[in-house]
Amino acid sequence: MALNGINKFSEVNHYDFKKFAFDGTQGVPGLLDIYRRLDRLYENIREQGGKFPLRDIRFSGDPDGVCNDKLSNLLGFNTHRISNDRLWQYMLVNYSNSLGHRIKSCSRKHLECDEPEPNKNLPGGLRNYLVVWQDLFVLREHFNDKLKINFLKHEKPTNLAESIFKEKGLAYEEGRTETIPAYQLAFLVDRALRWVLLYADELLDLRDEFERTITEAQKKIKNTHRANEFAREHFGDFLKKYKPKNFIPDHPDYPAVPWPVAPLKADTGSGYEILSIGKAITKFIPIACAIVIATFTAKRHDEILSARDSGPNELDDAPPAIEINEEGAWFWCYDAKTVQDWDRVPCPTSVVKAIEVLTRWSEGARESRKDGTRDRRLFRVKAIGSDQVYALALGRHLNNFANFIGVPHCDDGVPFKFKPHQFRRFFAIIYMHRYEHANLAALSHQLRHESYHMTETYATELRDGELVSAAKKEHALEVITEITLGKRTATGPAGKKLDEMLSSQLKRALKDVEIVPERLSARVARKIAQRVMDKLDMSIIPFKYGYCIAFKKLEFANAACLSDQKTSDAPDLTKAEVSRCATCPHFYVDQTFRFYWENMAEIYSNCLNHEDLPEVYRNRANKMLNVFTNGLETFDWSIGGVNVEAPKQPA
Repeated sequence: MALNGINKFSEVNHYDFKKFAFDGTQGVPGLLDIYRRLDRLYENIREQGGKFPLRDIRFSGDPDGVCNDKLSNLLGFNTHRISNDRLWQYMLVNYSNSLGHRIKSCSRKHLECDEPEPNKNLPGGLRNYLVVWQDLFVLREHFNDKLKINFLKHEKPTNLAESIFKEKGLAYEEGRTETIPAYQLAFLVDRALRWVLLYADELLDLRDEFERTITEAQKKIKNTHRANEFAREHFGDFLKKYKPKNFIPDHPDYPAVPWPVAPLKADTGSGYEILSIGKAITKFIPIACAIVIATFTAKRHDEILSARDSGPNELDDAPPAIEINEEGAWFWCYDAKTVQDWDRVPCPTSVVKAIEVLTRWSEGARESRKDGTRDRRLFRVKAIGSDQVYALALGRHLNNFANFIGVPHCDDGVPFKFKPHQFRRFFAIIYMHRYEHANLAALSHQLRHESYHMTETYATELRDGELVSAAKKEHALEVITEITLGKRTATGPAGKKLDEMLSSQLKRALKDVEIVPERLSARVARKIAQRVMDKLDMSIIPFKYGYCIAFKKLEFANAACLSDQKTSDAPDLTKAEVSRCATCPHFYVDQTFRFYWENMAEIYSNCLNHEDLPEVYRNRANKMLNVFTNGLETFDWSIGGVNVEAPKQPA
């Protein structure tokens, strides 16, 4: 809006919205009009005989390099948002070369290639942009400066996006990030965890030993090249005799090991071929750490690479990657897409360990700046035996790591191509389909989405493949097992029916196995629960108020959230409201949700104590308080099990 001279939401008209939609077909570069703005800036600077703004010599060893932050100020937008755009890179490198800037060797390829095509969006991406206007109309309704027109009142964002692409004559293939197959994902994450927990420290010990060998050789031999060659030869002999601490040959508990390792470069094709210590340390250790962080925090590629060490200084005061307090462990990173600031999310101990490994791994690179300053970035490493510093290319080396550890091919015999963003989608799928108190708002906050619609796309529109199916079945089995063991009480409209049907099925099962209910072991209870689930063909879906449950005699056709639909094989969780669900025949709840119900009743009760509460909010609070209060009084929140009589002659 600011770039187009619009200062108030109330000033936006149909022309502005249509222009936004047409520019959105080129994605962020189109909305920001980056190509034309860079053209104009270049022409102005060239006429004046100047250069693009330069980097500060204190922060970079390249005094003639272009400073992106200063360039952003001149252009009016953050250039980091479009730094990966190919046409932008081509234009910036060629314009910089024309103005006399020194071009790095890695960027010189843009001087020799043909001009690439401008960035293209997909209808799905444009739809997400358009949905924001719908959200703005609703969210700003109570502000003085609000949108006067609901641009999407008569047309859905998806249909409008497709019609705009057709109107502009743009060909497209609708697509999205492919979900990782369950087995391949589990294999990759399992091996990455082993590298972080078992192998990384020992490999870094070897690196330190190699560095000491080089240092001692350089003291004895004045010629640096000969000293390094002598050290490599001596260290090679050492590696041949070395016996790893965390490794037993051909043992199933030690898969994807880096042993044996070679001191020099070695070929690493698919499978378990010999690996060079250089590749194991400089590439595979950080890749394993990045996989662990991405899997258990759902952070984006650039956000993970922004992690810092634990020593803020005058030049870099960003928070350390890990913060541990009374609430647990937190992972800090820079969110440039939505928050546009340093942000934290909760993380497990495996992520804490990954950061510890990275801190040790990157120590040499962080201390080796020529100007004496300290680089706090964790995903940079100093090459073994030299002073050259490398940044991790996560996308490029991810599949190299997958090849080395031997990730099985897909059913069609083709190896799956992993991408960093897929771990983020995996987190969303597992959370919504496996976590007991799954909440779309909580997931949206964890993913830092600007709109719930994007979160719904992640969690509900992806193919319901074996990954989600396995998670659903496993969780449903756990619920029925705990009911069988008396750790849960099935209550609510569907809970009562489930209790009756489960009691009947368990009576037959107990007669077959002749076990007293009080003496059921977890293993036997799980087998009985599996038998009951198979006979009832059950489906249990968790959400924040309780569970939505269906089995053969209670299909989803009469669910309250599907009143405006003819048929469906799943509930519509986007319409799941407690006032609607509490009396739905599919609603099941137990004591694990009691705290939530008590907490919500207390919140609405406190709201009603405010004298200045508007009438519309007071009516809403009264309605919700009655729903939660009635539920607390009506449902059986005690801990118990299904009522099953013991056989007369138990074994």
